[in-house]
Amino acid sequence: MKGNDAKYCFWKLDSTGKILPCSQPELLYSILVCKKSVGFHLNIWAEGFEEMGEEIDYYMAEFYHPPNWVKVSFEKKLQKKMES
Repeated sequence: MKGNDAKYCFWKLDSTGKILPCSQPELLYSILVCKKSVGFHLNIWAEGFEEMGEEIDYYMAEFYHPPNWVKVSFEKKLQKKMES
């Protein structure tokens, strides 16, 4: 199958919104589903953060070696929630 690899296609879609031909469509789909799942969890955790009374690291422990963007994104969601 012709096209770019899934990693590049994901980066291009995530950073610019452009969809490119992909030589690994199943992998690209899995990456997108995973990112949406992480985002969903972060939204749910931010909604219940005050009621739980746990530290941010408690939530990060749910992931196996999460990339830094996960914690940064969670902190941003919490900040937005606190401002509203």
